[in-house]
Amino acid sequence: MSRQLSLKQLAQEGKLTQQVRNKVRACKLEESPESPNSPYWSNEEWHEYGVHAMKNFNMLLNKEIKPSWDLVRFRSEKDFVYGSFNNNTDLWLPLVQCMPEDIRGQIYHILTRGVNLYDNLANVSIYAPVEYKKFKVATYFIENPDNTVALANRLKDETGKNLEERATSGDYEYPRVVKYPIFARGPNFGKPFRLENSRSISKNNDEVVKQIMKWIQSGAVTHIPDKTSVKPLMHSNMVVVPKADGDIRICYNGGPLKQIERFSQPCHLDSCADVLHFIRKGDLLAKMEDKQMFFHMNLDNFSRELAYFSYDDQLFRYNAGAFGLPKSQK
Repeated sequence: MSRQLSLKQLAQEGKLTQQVRNKVRACKLEESPESPNSPYWSNEEWHEYGVHAMKNFNMLLNKEIKPSWDLVRFRSEKDFVYGSFNNNTDLWLPLVQCMPEDIRGQIYHILTRGVNLYDNLANVSIYAPVEYKKFKVATYFIENPDNTVALANRLKDETGKNLEERATSGDYEYPRVVKYPIFARGPNFGKPFRLENSRSISKNNDEVVKQIMKWIQSGAVTHIPDKTSVKPLMHSNMVVVPKADGDIRICYNGGPLKQIERFSQPCHLDSCADVLHFIRKGDLLAKMEDKQMFFHMNLDNFSRELAYFSYDDQLFRYNAGAFGLPKSQK
């Protein structure tokens, strides 16, 4: 019988230390993601490419140049680095301005600071808790150090606009005091909500270990060697979900957060009826799979306190929008 991979052993060997790559291969359409001919570009070089791509797009619209795949470069999936949507924020600004006015502020927050997991959580009293599996869950309050100005106390901003004008201008302020889930009953009453892995997850031990190692390499997950150095506001379990091709997907269980949402923010894709208005004769249909999609977005710093999990007695924290977190789907 082969020896199972062990995160505890890897931690003792110092192999869980984060060493995120700082360059990503720039591939042409016809090149493999592992092509030795593809140059490695730094973030600054990708930014320069983005600027030229925007200029080329305008030239294409004005029919000053002809479309060509030679103008396009693709980030190699083999060099995946988390939070790529949060890089080179200035290149996103023209697109942000095209978004509906009432959500521009939230989009800008996601791009500059990351996804916020608190702003849609409800105030759940310990006297009227919600139920998640066999547990009673309520919420408690804590000050978010990144949002030091309370909305209710800020009558005007530096431009002199009042709150009503700010709300209609697309600005969005996150509250100073936020809510997090706690146990509403039992021996852990009042403590931050915590779920442990089921024993069945060990059946897929090697796949789980390899996946966590990939997450660490990409920067999406951080290993916390000293458990006493942090105080998670939520610790959840990992869930193994079978995929259609027979493989498995390892997810973070964001179910407890889903139970205390004040409102949901699902991802709405365009319907076929919507797309029909943009289809023209001779158009081509292309299928695209955005791998590790949720990891393209950072979690903002304080939201990471809701994204801890453990495996093999090792503690980890998500830095990116993990699959399973309700807000990641936004």
